[in-house]
Amino acid sequence: MAVLGEQYFLMMMHMHFLCLLASKKALHLPLRPGKALLACLFASLYSLLSLTSALPLQNALLALSSMVMTAVIAFGKNGFAACLPMGIAGLCFAGICHFCAGRSVPPLGSMGICTLLCLMYRPGSQREKTTLLIRY
Repeated sequence: MAVLGEQYFLMMMHMHFLCLLASKKALHLPLRPGKALLACLFASLYSLLSLTSALPLQNALLALSSMVMTAVIAFGKNGFAACLPMGIAGLCFAGICHFCAGRSVPPLGSMGICTLLCLMYRPGSQREKTTLLIRY
């Protein structure tokens, strides 16, 4: 399988940014542009290097470690909390891209669909705390 390195790297940068954005929205975390760029560069470089057969990087534990490092780079001390929404968003976006690729949608189209879904995502507002009294 032939992979265009630059195209793959830029596509992964975009997808990792969408995962960070989804985590930011879900947990109401601050995300600085410089940290987001650094985190996306790290994650995309790992994704690109994992395609090479010379390096044994296709390991689930290494992939999980890469995701944790990406979240910590982007969100600092809140990075561990951001891992779950980031992983869920990544799996959803990967599923959308796989579905679109099976329907002959070009990669730019599937990236556009993922971007629209991420921009349309509005997490629920802060709910009031309520006390429930049960009498027996």
